[in-house]
Amino acid sequence: QAISEAYQVLADERSRAKYDAHGASGVEKNFMDAGVFFTMLFGSERFEPYIGTLALATAASMEGGVSMGRLGVRQKKREVECALRLVDMVAPYVGGDEERFRQFCKSEAEELIAVSFGDCLLFVVAEIYRCRAAEFVGYRKSTLGVDGHVAAWKGKKISFDNHTAAAGAGIRAAGAALRTYRMVKEIADKSEGEPADPLSGLSATQLKATQDSLPIFLEAMWHVSVIDIERTITTVTHKLCRDHSVDEVQRLRRAQALGIMGEVFMEVATSRGGSKDPKSKVAEMVAIMVPPSASGAGTSGADAAGEAQQGASGGGGGGGGSGRAPKDTRYYDSLGVRYDASTDAIKKAYYKKALRLHPDKNPGDEEAKEQFQAISEAYQVLADERSRAKYDAHGASGVEKNFMDAGVFFTMLFGSERFEPYIGTLALATAASMEGGVSMGRLGVRQKKREVECALRLVDMVAPYVGGDEERFRQFCKSEAEELIAVSFGDCLLFVVAEIYRCRAAEFVGYRKSTLGVDGHVAAWKGKKISFDNHTAAAGAGIRAAGAALRTYRMVKEIADKSEGEPADPLSGLSATQLKATQDSLPIFLEAMWHVSVIDIERTITTVTHKLCRDHSVDEVQRLRRAQALGIMGEVFMEVATSRGGSKDPKSKVAEMVAIMVPPSASGAGTSGADAAGEAQQGASGGGGGGGGSGRAPKDTRYYDSLGVRYDASTDAIKKAYYKKALRLHPDKNPGDEEAKEQFQAISEAY
Repeated sequence: QAISEAYQVLADERSRAKYDAHGASGVEKNFMDAGVFFTMLFGSERFEPYIGTLALATAASMEGGVSMGRLGVRQKKREVECALRLVDMVAPYVGGDEERFRQFCKSEAEELIAVSFGDCLLFVVAEIYRCRAAEFVGYRKSTLGVDGHVAAWKGKKISFDNHTAAAGAGIRAAGAALRTYRMVKEIADKSEGEPADPLSGLSATQLKATQDSLPIFLEAMWHVSVIDIERTITTVTHKLCRDHSVDEVQRLRRAQALGIMGEVFMEVATSRGGSKDPKSKVAEMVAIMVPPSASGAGTSGADAAGEAQQGASGGGGGGGGSGRAPKDTRYYDSLGVRYDASTDAIKKAYYKKALRLHPDKNPGDEEAKEQFQAISEAYQVLADERSRAKYDAHGASGVEKNFMDAGVFFTMLFGSERFEPYIGTLALATAASMEGGVSMGRLGVRQKKREVECALRLVDMVAPYVGGDEERFRQFCKSEAEELIAVSFGDCLLFVVAEIYRCRAAEFVGYRKSTLGVDGHVAAWKGKKISFDNHTAAAGAGIRAAGAALRTYRMVKEIADKSEGEPADPLSGLSATQLKATQDSLPIFLEAMWHVSVIDIERTITTVTHKLCRDHSVDEVQRLRRAQALGIMGEVFMEVATSRGGSKDPKSKVAEMVAIMVPPSASGAGTSGADAAGEAQQGASGGGGGGGGSGRAPKDTRYYDSLGVRYDASTDAIKKAYYKKALRLHPDKNPGDEEAKEQFQAISEAY
């Protein structure tokens, strides 16, 4: 507990500065429960025999910076270690002692569920064990393997639901982070002209909005971990049940043992309210992190009335403007909505109009291009509560004109319609156009339709090659690539599509044309590596976005808290370092959205190419020709994409967007000499991986001492020190040891 407390203080730049200046008495004591805190960050060591060390924990303990290659090697080691442990666990059942095995599973489940977040983790593990066991046993024990196919379909549905939940959580987190970022930026901008009360531009509604964002960030982190766990356990069970160092009977017994373990774990998990939905756990964490007084105590009558008015006029799905007729309705008129329309209604109106007016659909039509730019500007103003309130009060003249390029903006949100024959409508666009709220069931149905439509279009595209006209097909691919790369974000999207087409084509052709299908196995391994890299990049981006969002959230909350005692300049608690930190967070949020879209595209194209190359309504020769055509299309697309600098790394595109969204003046103009010196001092003393405290010896070093680091240690060094100590002192590892528990609490507070 002690090292958890130490880590929570020292890992956050603002609380660390307070601690250095005033000691522990100067730091808020709203510490998260150490066990829950550690589990959310790194997973539970008690679960390591089943899920291994989570990717986040691996990254945290990695010396010399995070490397995708090293992460991949450690992931392989993680899978092998889990498989070996599982072999030992199921050995009693394989040896014929079912009763002893069931007792072991029951006692394990009771211990596992007792740890922090145990009910949620146990549910996830149980669900995957049951499904994978049913698949393996079903293929071998049922007529024509029907039960195996049914279980495999259920497994794909579980995986789809997990990815959809993660994508939705990531999108919500990115949206919440952008709103919080805008709020901090507006407070900073406002102070340049009128040094007023820090809350003069932050009503109770906005303050509550920042607090409401916190559960969104935590849920996003949880869903990223679920995908990490699912991917690991799927590979582990595959190794266990397809291990040809033992005979078929033993492999079958292992699968049956996994099924029993899954059933017992699920029974215990559901009896204690376990599920994959972390809302109740997140609510507990938020209740600890956000004191009751911050949830609305002291809200003025005017603000409360404003909130009530917004709720009444806005309908579902976000606020509905100020409730009064605005001075200027041009933005509302351009989208075809009333001034009191909800945020969801505005989003749907924008999506439908933008689809019709998009330049990709109206080449050379300047009028359509102007209208498209106009509705994009209107949406960027009206979709944000603060800028909408300014527009309602003062008209277009009262709103900042830092609009993002309309094409890039639309593509980042919804994808490009020009790419729809290849990737379909992105999940985010589907959710945006869905009437009556987002439903996982309806999203699943639309995803199936999306895959079938893409497969049918692709059949038509490859028809010339299948019919024998290779030259005509290559010309078509070349002209398509030139058109696709010309749209907003086209080079990045084209690279992603080309990479998956090449890989899937090589896999299908390799299985059929090479000796013993060796080339197919190599291509399949490359495909898994691409998928792993995509998921790792998305997990990393999601974690960075959640971290950046939490830092921005704390900043807004501290400004709000500070104002209660001393109504001073809004930037009195926001130095140049912190202001720059909020601006540096914006690319992180945008990159997270991109990586979520890459996973969505990868999953869709993989299913589409599977349908195309395994379509038994045509003969083997035609299926092979289709796969070869996909390979040619992938090669041509990749050649054009790389010649224009295309890649899966969106940094250059994101930099362009940020340059448009954040004016140069906000990037550091007007920074005081003191602040600049403070930044230089921090950079000099902190070393790599974040700031290194104030540079001066602090008044109180207890938090540093509890983690075993110097007061000028870098944030990375603090994180690694916390991780190593927390592993040793975790209550799951020291049951009944009160001293270890107290030390664990202390380091959690310090961290």
